[in-house]
Amino acid sequence: MRHISRRAALAAGAGVLGAAGAGRAAGDAPRRSQGRPRIDHYTTPAGAELVAAIRLAHNPYRYTTLYSLKLPDLRTGDVVQAHAQFEATNDLGVPVMLAHAMLFHPKETVVAHGAPPALGRIISEYAGENLTPAMHHGFRTLVGSLAVPADGDAWVSVVVYAADLVGGTGSKLGLEKGYGGLRAIVFRNAADPAPAADRPRD
Repeated sequence: MRHISRRAALAAGAGVLGAAGAGRAAGDAPRRSQGRPRIDHYTTPAGAELVAAIRLAHNPYRYTTLYSLKLPDLRTGDVVQAHAQFEATNDLGVPVMLAHAMLFHPKETVVAHGAPPALGRIISEYAGENLTPAMHHGFRTLVGSLAVPADGDAWVSVVVYAADLVGGTGSKLGLEKGYGGLRAIVFRNAADPAPAADRPRD
């Protein structure tokens, strides 16, 4: 039986591991050659609020678009992460229900004291909170994300609505100018077709 020294055995083992490592690196090369996904950032400018106040209403509620932001040239499978903030002021002397949602639309959609938008996927769910006179100022922060369902341009919007809790109507809840905005990050994950040299052969 041939005797192999410990040093020779260790050297042989290192060679095997080196070859295996080289094989993994070669296998990973096509993924690295594609690079990282592109990440784009979009934001509304300062003072982008579309309205300065919303009228109180219930039975039914009346919805108003506060912010709208275009996201161009999306592709199926991209991921949109959106963040919004706004501030309201209750000078009415009674508690007011303030509610909101953040939506994703296949085309620009703006509503003004009307029915909720007919088109749109929910990014941040419809939800509300009572804003009391003692609170006076109240701000809201909305965060959400979704996978893009189809190629093309799209829009993200923030929709708000409010109601007087003691049954009155006609008053307005103020929305502060320049105390919020809407921002979105697009993770462009949809890969372009592979170059001919990288495509698998039949």
